[in-house]
Formats: sequence, C-alpha cells, structure tokens
Amino acid sequence: MSLFQFVAALAVAAPTLAFVANDADEGKAPEARAARRVVVVSQDAKPFTVEPRQIVRLTAKSVAGSKIVAQVDGPAKVAAENSVLTVKDGHVLIGMERVEFVIKPTGKGTVTVKITTTFLNNPPTVKTYEFEVK
Repeated sequence: MSLFQFVAALAVAAPTLAFVANDADEGKAPEARAARRVVVVSQDAKPFTVEPRQIVRLTAKSVAGSKIVAQVDGPAKVAAENSVLTVKDGHVLIGMERVEFVIKPTGKGTVTVKITTTFLNNPPTVKTYEFEVK
C-alpha cells in the first residue's frame, strides 16, 4: 500500500469512526443536547423568590379573542410570549385564549409583573405577580 492509498483510506474511514465513537446512528450526526434550566411557575399571586439564572413562567387565560398583555417593572424582561393551544382527541380545543409569558431576570431586586386581560368592551382584569431576584 502506498502512502497515497493509506491517506485516502484514512480520509474515508475517519468520519465513520467519529460517528461510531459518538454513539450516533448510522449516517446521522449526533444530537445536540439542550441546556437544562429551572423554570418557576407560580400557582397563585403570592410573592416568591428566584435566583438570577432561573426563569419565571406566568400563564393567563380568558375567553377566545381576548387581548392579554404583560407589563414588567423591575430587573426582568419578557423573554418570550407563547400562545398555548390545547389539543384533545387530536383536535385543538376552542373557546379559550391562553398566553404564557416567560420572564427572565436581568439583575437583582423586586420584580412586579402585571398581566392585563381585556375582552371586547368589558373592563380589563389585572392580575399582579411579585417576585424577588436574590
């Protein structure tokens, strides 16, 4: 075997060996792993404490067609706003509007989140959450 043939064989075999070494399925790249994080979900409106690396998930629901918004005061921001669809027996359930707000601390201190729900000409409903970032 010449040096050229050896290098050519190694160039073909090396990627295959790398996949096998990483426990990947044949012909597929290894899956990336997502970072684990702690999500705090409040079940009531009582104040609570979180750490700076944790995130807070607050959910609001109302009649379909409602406008649901969150206002954050303090060292945090709305990192994501998700419309949540509920599925039962393979079909999306209608009649409810559900929004999930992901709140990410940006520093230490007291955070107040006001979630306002408005439906047509009805008076708005405001739910206030408060948490301390330690």
